[in-house]
Amino acid sequence: MDIDPELIKGTIDDLRRSLATLLQERNALDVMIEAANARLATWERKLEESKTVKESKASARRIERRPKGVNRIAITDFLAARINGATTAAVQKGTGLPWSSVRGTLRRSPQIYFEENGLWRLHNPPKLRVAALNGLSSQDIAAETIASGED
Repeated sequence: MDIDPELIKGTIDDLRRSLATLLQERNALDVMIEAANARLATWERKLEESKTVKESKASARRIERRPKGVNRIAITDFLAARINGATTAAVQKGTGLPWSSVRGTLRRSPQIYFEENGLWRLHNPPKLRVAALNGLSSQDIAAETIASGED
């Protein structure tokens, strides 16, 4: 079997060029793989950090929970100093309580607070303030008010 040496040299050169091209492509793929791994690690870190932040916020919220009745006392004190009443936003800003707590406390205690023309006021302010400070519930205050004949 007689093979032409020029044909063999051409085949070898062709294989070397193909091999060089494949090596370049593999290097490019290695760079892309490294970049993808780096992005993956970054996103995994962000996910872990967000879980940690979310968990710490949840535990902080649990720690910051105020004792029962504290919101009512703060709102009652605030409104007792304002004969003309105050808006929900003014109560929130003045007491520093969360908006939802202020709104909920005002709406859940119609025996203590009433709204008129967008302003919240106290029913019988001096008596309610003392009762709230003594820890009486809104039901106790309402019962006491009815029993004494006051309205």
